Amino acid sequence: MLIRMVKLFALLLVFSVAAPPDSNGQKFRRNPEKIIQKEDRNGDNKLSRREFRGNPSRFDDIDKDGDGYLTAAEFKVFFAARRGGRGGGRGDRGAGDGKAWSSPVKMAGYSGRIINTHAQYDQTIETDEIVAILKRATVSKVIISGRARRFNEDILAAAEKYPGLIFASARTKFRFYLEGHEKWGDYLGDVARNPKFIGMQELLLYHAEKISPRGRKLAPEMIVGTDSRQMQDAVSVSLDRKWPVVLHYEFAVLSADRKKRLMSDLETLLRKHPGHAFTLMHMGLLRIGEVKRLIASHKNIYFHLSMAANVYRETGFPWTFMFKESGAVGELRADWKDILAAHADRFLFAMDGVFSNQWRRRSVRDIQEWRAALATMPKQAADLIAHKNAERLWPGLIRQ
Repeated sequence: MLIRMVKLFALLLVFSVAAPPDSNGQKFRRNPEKIIQKEDRNGDNKLSRREFRGNPSRFDDIDKDGDGYLTAAEFKVFFAARRGGRGGGRGDRGAGDGKAWSSPVKMAGYSGRIINTHAQYDQTIETDEIVAILKRATVSKVIISGRARRFNEDILAAAEKYPGLIFASARTKFRFYLEGHEKWGDYLGDVARNPKFIGMQELLLYHAEKISPRGRKLAPEMIVGTDSRQMQDAVSVSLDRKWPVVLHYEFAVLSADRKKRLMSDLETLLRKHPGHAFTLMHMGLLRIGEVKRLIASHKNIYFHLSMAANVYRETGFPWTFMFKESGAVGELRADWKDILAAHADRFLFAMDGVFSNQWRRRSVRDIQEWRAALATMPKQAADLIAHKNAERLWPGLIRQ
């Protein structure tokens, strides 16, 4: 009988973590410390995904700092929010109007403002939650665009709702551009005439096929030539509007011959427009020697620092990682730290985002890594990387 009662208590405890408030609005009777004590099998005073026996969909709701573990403090915040009627559904989690969700995370390191120069999100996460995450991550401004079923209209509405924080970037990652559709020109005309846009989303030139660790296909291989009509038209609009041209290459996954050919195309483009800024998303997945050579050869090339933090190593993709793999938070590799300091005017902070799980699990840790790193650099260099380069290249960040 005693054993059956213990098992019943355990089941009730697991259910209580996953269950919503009852219809009578009664208060939860939950003790976070006891939950941890009961379920913590390795004695580290927190719960991993494996140890968590509640509804798996609730794990990310509770794990507000996205570190993959649940603490008693996080349980307390989760229960308190549910009592107050905030964060109840998957679509609006983290987007409640309570301080628990929107208060900035206390971060050690660089204390200046940080501008996220390239981000995007789709229909699986709401704008209010994006804003809550940005505030927690202490981002001052973001240049953001939509993807999948998150359209330009949504982004423009977000920029209107959150002026001074959200700045709209026009979509390019859809079939009109990828297929060179005849309607691409009309679309670009509408974008060019809209003063509310301050830039344009990245232009995909080479995007490798993406497969999740579980074997699910996340994205197909995508190739667009720099001499294609759709690419040239997009560059033309950017030149007219004085927007940086944001390019997406993934050089690290190319064969030697293909890499050489695409690098030649890129450098031809840079030489053709020597007075205009071109930026590479994710550092172009380039290695340090290649970055140095491009900086020395072209005065108009810039690099987004997206996916360079250690938190993205868990994706299994060969991003341009700039931090020591087993180092302290913010500990840059010495060679990357030297080039960042010497050429700080060529680098732009960016978190990107893309998928909802990246926003929820990695954004705060990403900026924690970079704030710690920037604090170890000369202030002038840190300011350039954090916000001054962005303000120079995207004047709309200042005007609006």
